[in-house]
Amino acid sequence: MIAFCIGTGYLTACFALMVGEKGRAVGIEHIPQLVEHAIENVKASQATSLLASGRLTFHVGGEYYFRFG
Repeated sequence: MIAFCIGTGYLTACFALMVGEKGRAVGIEHIPQLVEHAIENVKASQATSLLASGRLTFHVGGEYYFRFG
């Protein structure tokens, strides 16, 4: 599951739970401060184990990530 414009990270963490133990959720945001904020939010929640396990990751991405084809 790939989520663009991750904001607080809440929905991306929900996606990580939805895809199950064998899936991954990747959040891509073009504003570095929002990526840091999302990571802090998840670390402060019950979903922190998703980050530690690699099932949930957040990345800073520019226009390169938004080109399809």
